[in-house]
Amino acid sequence: MSPQYVLLALSALVGLAWVQSAPTTPVTTCGTNPADIHFLLDSSGSVQLANFQTQLDFVKKFANSFDIGPNGVQIGVTTFSTTPHNEFWMNTHQDKASLVKAIDAIQYPGG
Repeated sequence: MSPQYVLLALSALVGLAWVQSAPTTPVTTCGTNPADIHFLLDSSGSVQLANFQTQLDFVKKFANSFDIGPNGVQIGVTTFSTTPHNEFWMNTHQDKASLVKAIDAIQYPGG
């Protein structure tokens, strides 16, 4: 396995552990500060659909906690299984409604 895929797998495991231990109440104290955030989501077959959906739900909850836009928080998403697949870049969605719709459109390939 190449070092690139090992790094992707480790990033996903850390992210999944963080998702599972995240508080249930959204953090709202820094919602107006600008930031560029890119999520790496595991879409491999071992994750299964329910856990993939949990990742998507987390990204949506996270996005709903911030001001989304070019002068606020910009969010991108890449999924990976055997190879990474960019779903959308950080500057693709200019508002929260567009971003949430794009997150909802991400399909689980299952492997």
